[in-house]
Amino acid sequence: MGRRNNSASRKLSTDELLAHFEQSLNTIAKSNAVYDQGYSPIGSSIATEVYKVLTENGEATRPRGKLNFSGPLDYDNPSVLSEVEKLTFMELGGDPPKLGYLPIYRSGDVQKFTMSFRDWWNKDVIYRASAAMPGSSPGMIPVNESPSVPYDKREKLTRLRLVQLLRNKVGSHLEADWPLLLDQIDDERAWGIATIQTPDRVLSTQDGTLKVEVRRLPAMMRQISHELVEAYGRGDGVSAT
Repeated sequence: MGRRNNSASRKLSTDELLAHFEQSLNTIAKSNAVYDQGYSPIGSSIATEVYKVLTENGEATRPRGKLNFSGPLDYDNPSVLSEVEKLTFMELGGDPPKLGYLPIYRSGDVQKFTMSFRDWWNKDVIYRASAAMPGSSPGMIPVNESPSVPYDKREKLTRLRLVQLLRNKVGSHLEADWPLLLDQIDDERAWGIATIQTPDRVLSTQDGTLKVEVRRLPAMMRQISHELVEAYGRGDGVSAT
């Protein structure tokens, strides 16, 4: 016979629920600052807090329907055979040279559009895989009528789906069952092969000699957290703490 849980409990008041919400928003803002100071692995923890803020507190989620959320303009369409990922851009720098992904708001030149929470969270496509057949090399784009994956069959992600994956697989706990889609997104060769000539040799992402310092998944999560705190009218990053 199983043991009955007799622990006493009470229902949190509206004020208490809203206080927890404010605490979560503050946690996101402080985590954003930690990310901006150079610790990108915190991106998975940010995913856990973002999911909590947007799904787990009824009192706090009701007002979001009145908010405007913004994101980069969409250029995802059937004529684009390469992968489409609109939340980040790539930067090369350092000595020795390294690649790094940055959230797109850091580019200073991004066209945005405003949408409802529902569209921002679970309709706007932030990533669509290329039309290359499964098993192809990362970054491969079909040419000359070679076999390809139809547009509506290519894997895609919304913000909700990405946050769920990062939260469930590595944020709130680590799972051994890892989605291949996340590997595909984080592969530095997904957009092609980059090379740079140094005084000593040629560095390349193809053979791993050109390293990626900040990977794409945490940078995508950082862009989402920026859009979230912006919608709620909060400061963001190091300057906000």
